[in-house]
Amino acid sequence: MKSLRSGIAALGLIFGLLAGGAQASPVQYHWYLDWFTGPLSGQHSIGTLSVECGNAPCSGILTPPPPASPSFLTLDITVGGVAFHIFDDTGYPAGFPRVIFGPPGQLAAIDYQGLASFGGNNFVLDTSGPASPGDLVAFYRGTVGSPVFGTLSLARLSVPEPATIPLLAAALIGVVVASRRRKSNATAA
Repeated sequence: MKSLRSGIAALGLIFGLLAGGAQASPVQYHWYLDWFTGPLSGQHSIGTLSVECGNAPCSGILTPPPPASPSFLTLDITVGGVAFHIFDDTGYPAGFPRVIFGPPGQLAAIDYQGLASFGGNNFVLDTSGPASPGDLVAFYRGTVGSPVFGTLSLARLSVPEPATIPLLAAALIGVVVASRRRKSNATAA
């Protein structure tokens, strides 16, 4: 009986997490750059951004500064030791950077052109318009549109699939059920 209650409690917790009734605000998203050419070839950069859309999943285009609601709050990523933030976008705060959400809550694209200084040099991180997963992103030393020769690196943008969490939960449910079944078979024998 105790194992049945624990199994039901575990399933209730998992389904509660997946139900997505009320969305906590702000919501943080991760985005990844996998560098495949240039000085950063073979490296990976992980960025975060946060948005606040009240109790509904985000959808459409979000830009800073926060209008009323929804709000694009932060964007951070470090590439090759250079930290880029939301306010480093060359169009900030006049409508840039932008993040675009497809189906409610799914991060579909990032539009960012950051210029940051590090070690006495200027560096650019540029999505060249809204970059969707699989699109190219450039990083280089120089000014926007004018990379210093030999400093250009290209990466592909990726974002986690929204289905990752439900798949992980389904696997966890399978493990719990199999474990319980194995345990009950062992005690019955």
